[in-house]
Amino acid sequence: MNFRRSQLFLHIADSNRQIIEHERLVLACKDKTAAFSFKTLDIGTLFFRKRELYETVSENEISASFDEKRRYFLQCLTDYLLQMSGSDLSKGLFYYTSKTFLDWIDSQNKNFDLSNKDSVIDAYRRYSKYLVDRTLLTDTEEESLAAHTAKQYQRNVAKLIAYVFDCHEIDIVSQAMQVQSQRYDVPILPIAEEDHQKTYATLLNVFLEIHRIVVQEGNFPAHFQSVNEEDFYFYSGFHHQTEKQHIQFDIQSYLAKYSSIPTLSKMLADFELEEDSEYRKRLRENRNQAIRNLEERNKDKRHMERERLASYGLCIGMLLFIAKTGANLDTAQQLQFDTMEILPSTQGRRFSGTKSRAGGKTVHPEFGVKFEPIFRKILELRAWYIQDEPCDFIFPLRNEIQQLGPVSYGRLQLIKKFFQRIFPKMVWITPQQWRKHVSSQYVQLSDGDLLLEAEKMGHSLDTAKKNYSRTSFKDASQQISQFFHELRDIAVAKTRTVERIAVQTLDEAVDVQTLPVGACVTATPQPKKALGFTTQAPSPNCQQFEHCLFCQHYAVHADDEDVRKLLSLKSLLGYVKQKATDLIKWEQQFGVVLHRIDEVLNELSDTYENLRDRIFSIQEEVESGDLDAYWLNHFELLIDLGWIS
Repeated sequence: MNFRRSQLFLHIADSNRQIIEHERLVLACKDKTAAFSFKTLDIGTLFFRKRELYETVSENEISASFDEKRRYFLQCLTDYLLQMSGSDLSKGLFYYTSKTFLDWIDSQNKNFDLSNKDSVIDAYRRYSKYLVDRTLLTDTEEESLAAHTAKQYQRNVAKLIAYVFDCHEIDIVSQAMQVQSQRYDVPILPIAEEDHQKTYATLLNVFLEIHRIVVQEGNFPAHFQSVNEEDFYFYSGFHHQTEKQHIQFDIQSYLAKYSSIPTLSKMLADFELEEDSEYRKRLRENRNQAIRNLEERNKDKRHMERERLASYGLCIGMLLFIAKTGANLDTAQQLQFDTMEILPSTQGRRFSGTKSRAGGKTVHPEFGVKFEPIFRKILELRAWYIQDEPCDFIFPLRNEIQQLGPVSYGRLQLIKKFFQRIFPKMVWITPQQWRKHVSSQYVQLSDGDLLLEAEKMGHSLDTAKKNYSRTSFKDASQQISQFFHELRDIAVAKTRTVERIAVQTLDEAVDVQTLPVGACVTATPQPKKALGFTTQAPSPNCQQFEHCLFCQHYAVHADDEDVRKLLSLKSLLGYVKQKATDLIKWEQQFGVVLHRIDEVLNELSDTYENLRDRIFSIQEEVESGDLDAYWLNHFELLIDLGWIS
C-alpha cells in the first residue's frame, strides 16, 4: 500500500516565504534530467521513522512513527538548504547526504532524540563508525563504500549538526572517528630547497600586499609580485566577467598588466582597433566601467573585493604558518589562541601563542620570534575580517551560509588555482609538503637525531623512522614517483602520432547535435578517429560520450556550458580513479581522456582570451559541487553504488 499525505511545495529559491508546517514541506529545485525539469526534496517525510516501509506496514503504523521531536532539526535542515549558496544541484546533494544519515538512524534499534545534542552526537559517532566500517569492506561486497564518498557523507552531517546546535563544526568532528581518504594519486616528486624558498617568498609578498590593501586601507589595484619577476595587478576577482555576449574585451585580464588604467588611445592600440572602429564605443564603455569600479573599491573600505582579498590573505597566512612550524593541516585548521607569550629556548627565543586539538590531544605549535611580526599581521587581518563576531579560530573563513569556520580543503584548492593563474612559474607546495620539508630539515640539521625530530614535529619515533630516516628510502621514492609520473606520458604517447591534436571550436550558434562533452558537427554520425590518433586511442562509437573527444566530428562551443561539461567529466574521473586497482590499465583507459580534456580546454583558453578566467571560475564551481546535470546524475549513481572514491 502507499502512504499518502497532503504536501506543500516550495521552490528552493523562495527563501523569504514563511514556513509553518514543515511536516508537509517538499522543496523543489531545478534538474534538467528529471521529469518536468524539477527534482523534489521531501522534508516532511523525514518526520516519519518508518517512511522507508510504506509498502509493508499499515498507514496507522506509519502515522504512529511521526516524531515531533524532529521538528527543530528539520527546520534547521530546511533553513540551511534555503540559505546555501551554489546551484540547486549542490543543494540537492546536501539534502541527499542528510537524508542518508536519517535513514541510518531509523534503521537502528536504538531511538535517537534529534532535539537533544548529546543524543545526536551519539548518533553521529555511531554513524561515523558505520561509514568507516563500510570503507574497509572489499570492493566486491555490496555494502562497500568508497572512502571519499564516506568522507563527504560524514562532513555534510557534521556541518548540519553544528548548524542545528549553533556550534563549530570541529566541535562535532572531534567527537567521532573520521573517515581517512584512500588516495591513489601519483606521488609527488621531492621539491628542491630553492623552490621552497621562492614559493615562501612569493606567498609572503602577496600576503603583505593584501595586508596593505585591507588593514592599512591602501588603494587598488593590489600589486602582486613573485620572486620569478612575475607581476600581477589585481583589480577584481576573476569571475567578475561581463555576461553580455556582445562585449568582446576581457578588461580584467588586460588590466592585470597595468598599475593604472591606460588611456583610451593606448587601449585602442593594444586591442588593435582603429580610432573610427565600430568597437571603439564598447571599449570606451568597458574602460569607464572599470574606472567607476576602481573608484568604488578605493572609496568603500569594506568593499566585497577587500573582503575577498582578506579571505585569500587568511588562507595564505595559514600556509605561511605551516611552512614555519611544520604543523599538520588539521592542526592549523583548528588553531586557537593560547598564552600569546614569547618564551626562551636554547637557540634564542620562540613564540608559543596557539593551541590546537588534533588527533585527540592538545598541541602547541611554536615558531621563532622572527616570524612573530608576520603572525601579528595575520591577527590584524583576522580582526578586520571577522569584525566583532565571536570566533575561536585563528584562520577563520565564512562558509556558504556566512558562518565562520576553519579553512576548508576546498578553499585551499581555490588558493592554489589563484596562484597558478597569476604566477604560472611558481611551484605550488602543499601543506603536507611544507610539513615534510620542516621535518627533513630537523633531521638534517640535527645530524639524524630522530628523537629530536619526533619531539619537534609531535609524532612518534616510528613515524620519523618510516618517513625521514633513510636516504635509500628517499632515492627509492624518487624512482617510484618518476615511474608514476611517466605512466600517463607513456599511455598518451601511444595514442597519438603528434604532440598536439587540434579540436574544432564553435564561437557562434550553428546546427549541431549537443553532447555531454560538447557537440557533434555531422548530421549522419559515422564515428572516426581524428587525424593524429593511433589505433591505441579510444575508439569513438557514439555510445561512450567521453570517447567522442577523439572523433573527427567532435567540436566544442566556446561558452560556459561546454566548459562545465568537460570540467564535470574531469572531476568525475578524478573520483573514480581512487577506486582503481590497476593504475597502468586506468591510465590507458581514462588517463588519456583526462589528457584530451586538458588539451581541449587549453585550446579554448589559447583561442578565446575572454574564456580563460571563466574556465578558472567554472572549475571552482564544479569543485564546489556545481556539476553539469548529465555528469551529476552519474555522480549520484556512483554514490549509490559506492563507487565514488
